[in-house]
Amino acid sequence: MTNNDHAAHHSESFKRYEVDFRAKKCLCQVELYDEYVLEINGTITVTEITPELIEKDPQCLGHISARLIQMGRVLNDGANIFELYDSFDQYFHDIYGELFDPENDEFTETLRRQFKEIGADSNILLIDEVEILPTYRGKRIGLAAVHRVIDVLGAWDCLVIAPLYPPQFYEHRDNLKWKNNMRVDTFVKDEQAARSKLQEYWGLLGFELIWDSRYICALCTNNNYPSLQEVCPDF
Repeated sequence: MTNNDHAAHHSESFKRYEVDFRAKKCLCQVELYDEYVLEINGTITVTEITPELIEKDPQCLGHISARLIQMGRVLNDGANIFELYDSFDQYFHDIYGELFDPENDEFTETLRRQFKEIGADSNILLIDEVEILPTYRGKRIGLAAVHRVIDVLGAWDCLVIAPLYPPQFYEHRDNLKWKNNMRVDTFVKDEQAARSKLQEYWGLLGFELIWDSRYICALCTNNNYPSLQEVCPDF
């Protein structure tokens, strides 16, 4: 089909949304536990395409960050699971307490009952942060970006974790520049209400609150979860 044929089907400009993933690893092992964790950052962009199929410069509209813990490698190498989760940041430390039994370093019995398809060596994918600029909110772009992260890093045999930590009350509570850029004045003012809103938001992708937790949601990719088209029909 020629460009003229394409143009005949598009009387108006349209937009293409993308996420550009970046990951970096040292070629030699530097820190033992870094070896088992893959950090990935993604810039979320939108490109306007004119009716003549001319692409304008991509515009950044947000970002996403996540970490994949390769549990199969951890178990195969006999690495200490507690030390692994204790060697990064407080969020990592907290995740250990939410997911594992400290007496045996295995997934808790409650977690195994809730997610029956999870295995001892199932990977864990932590969704650290998703931010969309105010102009682009309400289009489920953040959910689409998370879905693509799952597709790329955790499409099978993976427990995906989404936090219920509203950033305006946690890591950015004292960041005035961030609050202005993100229009925090439009956010829910009550922390518990904001947490409930986050839980509802993640639920659109199939996440459910972990039974023993008030602070994290999860989904197991060994089970069925909504497709990208179901979550974001306009994409």
